Amino acid sequence: MNMCFDAFTGAAQIAMELESFCQKEYREPVVGTVRKLNVEPNASNVIPGKVIFDLEVRLLDTGILEQIIKEFKEKSTNIADYMGLTVHFDCLSKS
Repeated sequence: MNMCFDAFTGAAQIAMELESFCQKEYREPVVGTVRKLNVEPNASNVIPGKVIFDLEVRLLDTGILEQIIKEFKEKSTNIADYMGLTVHFDCLSKS
């Protein structure tokens, strides 16, 4: 198993980390979700080498939002490094 660099397992851990960040107590309610997973290759007998997914974090306080995103990116990078993976972020929308 130490030679398996499973992108799906990494994505799953990162998704759980987002939930953990959003369940913390903040001055206002936070909603976070991961959706639309694209696993490549998407075959039952092949270890996934790439996963692309969308995530969304919603709350009104932009300061808290920026802090959550910053900490989430740091934690995600740590997870990826530990698992021998890489992670990239693109901001698709911000309002």
